[in-house]
Formats: sequence, structure tokens, C-alpha cells
Amino acid sequence: MNSIQRAVFSLLWYARNELNEETLIMDADVLYHEKLLEKLVSSKDKNCFLLDEDFEDSGEEMKLFVVGGKVIGISKQSSYDCELVGEGVGFLKLSAKGGAILKDVLEEFERNGKVNVEYEDALHELLPHCTVGFERVGDLPWIEIDFEADIEKANNEILPRLQICL
Repeated sequence: MNSIQRAVFSLLWYARNELNEETLIMDADVLYHEKLLEKLVSSKDKNCFLLDEDFEDSGEEMKLFVVGGKVIGISKQSSYDCELVGEGVGFLKLSAKGGAILKDVLEEFERNGKVNVEYEDALHELLPHCTVGFERVGDLPWIEIDFEADIEKANNEILPRLQICL
């Protein structure tokens, strides 16, 4: 794990007292079409991820595992018997109740010294205590920008599609 991943967990930790109302948690390194955010915010699910079924599994992707229309796991490993697997976009809508549960999870991580983790580890621990649905990305463009190649793909493939989709 790198220092950026630890920093993201730390940011979520420091924001924990803001989780007492409806909340959006969004990875900052994602270039996305605005309709994805609209889809997430308007979802009938009070707690909801964005899920992309059309992904290549290189082992770097944070995957969402779904059973019965609900996300049951988050992991880079494919270790779940489930009905659907998709890449998580890195966006999560939480209700006030879901946020309170996540706050409890974060505080438990802190008490147990489990702080050098990715923030998705805390989200994974949230799932047994909070029902979280998902919305499909469909053909709306998005990309997580982690590497130089991602910048090239964003410039050559995603940005032109954003213009078309407007």
C-alpha cells in the first residue's frame, strides 16, 4: 500500500464526523460523465455504488460483488461466489444511517490500530451492517487516472466521448 492510499483512509477518518447526514464519497482521480453522478444521486437505493460490468480485470481494480441486487463485498481479489462482478467507479452514496454505520466502522478500525489500510477496507466492513445497492454505469464514459497510460486514454478516448454525450 502506498502513502496515497493511507492518506485517503486518513481523509475519510478525519471526515467521519460529517457522516451524520447524506453523504457522497468520491475518488478524486476519476474523470467521469456528469450523468453518472446524476444516476448515483437519483438512485432509489439510499446507499449505492456505481458499478461498471464492462471492465478488464488486471488485479488493480477494486471490484464490487453483488448478490440479490446488493453489494456484498469489495476487493481487488475475485474471491466471492456471486451473481455479478463489476469494477467500482469509486463513488458511494450513503444515507445518514449508512454514514453513522461507516463512522462506527472507522472508529473501530482506529481502536484496533487498523489505520494503514485502503479506505475500501472500511467500506467492505460496512457491508454486513448496511444494505448497499448499485447503479450500472452502462455506456457512460469514465476512467480512474492512476498511471501515465490512463492520462493518454483519458485524452484520446474519454474526453472525446464526454463531448459526444453532452
